[in-house]
Amino acid sequence: MKINSLIANNINKLDASIPVDHSLGIAGLSGSGKTTFCQTIGEESKKRLVSLLPKAEYQYLFSTIMETNFSAIKMEEMPLVLFLGKSSISSNPRSTIGTHTGVFKEIRERFAENHHLSPEVFSFNNALGWCPDCKGRGTTKNVECPKCKGRRYNPEVEQKRIELWNKPHSISDINNLSIEAIFSLSEELHISEAKQHILKNIINMNIGYLTLNRIMGTLSGGEITRLYLAEFMAASENTVIIIDEISVGLDHQTLLKILEQIKQLGYKNQIWLIDHSDTVLDTANAQLFFGPGSGKYGGKIVEESPRPKPVLWERNQAMPTEYYQFQDLYCRNIQMA
Repeated sequence: MKINSLIANNINKLDASIPVDHSLGIAGLSGSGKTTFCQTIGEESKKRLVSLLPKAEYQYLFSTIMETNFSAIKMEEMPLVLFLGKSSISSNPRSTIGTHTGVFKEIRERFAENHHLSPEVFSFNNALGWCPDCKGRGTTKNVECPKCKGRRYNPEVEQKRIELWNKPHSISDINNLSIEAIFSLSEELHISEAKQHILKNIINMNIGYLTLNRIMGTLSGGEITRLYLAEFMAASENTVIIIDEISVGLDHQTLLKILEQIKQLGYKNQIWLIDHSDTVLDTANAQLFFGPGSGKYGGKIVEESPRPKPVLWERNQAMPTEYYQFQDLYCRNIQMA
């Protein structure tokens, strides 16, 4: 991939030639331009893909994609490029993990088949099924809906149930189950082999604790990246996949497990890893450094890593004498009494 005179944020007329036959680790100080460089390439790839549509269609459907704030005079031999980072998070409050992956659609079809109704009846995004007070959001003015108690559905839909684990379950009961639980019920819920593959990949990415009902916009950057990776592992080929700071918030063993999954993804795709972690960067076949500094002092490709060398300190073996105290703390998967 050849790039000439790229201009974006603190990058000014940058020329680069990127190899296409091996993985790439991209490093540099914060604000050095590494993420801007990768986002620009991802947006340009998306723009070129959309521009293949008739102009009347892309201007209406993808107008924001065509409005970019960068300039690349020439990019040659560009494959499909997907950028995974914090900017990838959906802002649609109705988009959940279940709707995004398509797994919930198959569960709705299972209920529809069992009760001889339309699948739309079991959609919280449709007036046939949603709670009339919160319109299927589960909340009103950021407070749990008093009518449906956050379950999203009207009472008539809640009465439609199927037997799971020797106990009747409504559509909202299943929507609140974890990915791990849904995967264990794949046969009973008639989930297709393709969707089972995605669910299995999500579990392998150590985020099987997430529920189908989890709103996409509430996921952390690390969770959304791993969710997208799980989907790409099921379908992606011949694509450059750029992963931004996969190591953030992960313990060492979890990171190693996820890097092994990324390695498998790299058998059919080219992987670029933007990170500060040597553990992540060392998994790549080659490295690209941005610097020499940050902001106006960055935006260039340099030969050596500008990151400071780690400072080694002896570990303090003394036991702590004071502790923080929390009471009645509850939020999503955190519950302390």
